[in-house]
Amino acid sequence: MARRRHDSHASPKTSFKDMSFSFACGGYLKMYLFGVAKALQEFELEKNARLIGCSAGALTATGLALHCDFDAIRDYVLNNVIPGAHEFPGGYFRARTFLLDTLKAEGKLH
Repeated sequence: MARRRHDSHASPKTSFKDMSFSFACGGYLKMYLFGVAKALQEFELEKNARLIGCSAGALTATGLALHCDFDAIRDYVLNNVIPGAHEFPGGYFRARTFLLDTLKAEGKLH
């Protein structure tokens, strides 16, 4: 697991106060984006940063803003969403339902 080393290795003049992160669309590459978001959280680089994204990138930016657990989201998707999508023909077209179910389960909306 990565350690937060930026405090001890950053030069005293380095400022992380004015950062922005933009996440592109990614479709099914969202798990890659979620991995990037998890790394940002581990190094606390997302704190006080501006976040923006498009499509899967918007989900990533929203997850960061809500301080979501990206490991829990990954596990939920692997154990529930993917089997649900394979359950019947056209299952992949239930993206809205899968998104809402994931947000309810792991989105910290309650």
